[in-house]
Amino acid sequence: ISGSLYTRASYGYTADNRRKINDLLASLEVSIEVGVRFNQQVKEKKSIPDLCINQRSFNIFFENKLSDWFHNGQIDGHIDALGNADVNLLVLLCPDFKTETKIAVEAKNKALKQELKKTYVVCITYEDLVNMLSK
Repeated sequence: ISGSLYTRASYGYTADNRRKINDLLASLEVSIEVGVRFNQQVKEKKSIPDLCINQRSFNIFFENKLSDWFHNGQIDGHIDALGNADVNLLVLLCPDFKTETKIAVEAKNKALKQELKKTYVVCITYEDLVNMLSK
């Protein structure tokens, strides 16, 4: 819809975008490999294909706020919605984070680790995100 406040954007996937995404994930200390891999003669359980093209599955969700007002129900709902990808990331964005929020997120990550889920929750400010992407 023309003039709509919210529009869907489509971004082309380029080598530069891949580098920026990988740099951002490294800055967030999250281990997600972005990009397609090409391998020849890889031994699988019952076969050795001549060529294998694959990519690990991952999901990255963002929750944006104008203030530090994240609540457990919403965070838990996002984590449940992330699904069964190999690695999941929930990025909480706001202008500034209170210490209590960071402590709560650390506790959430510890609980997820104990459940053996490869799911991460990170807090970053808009300014930090822009700086990471501008490198």
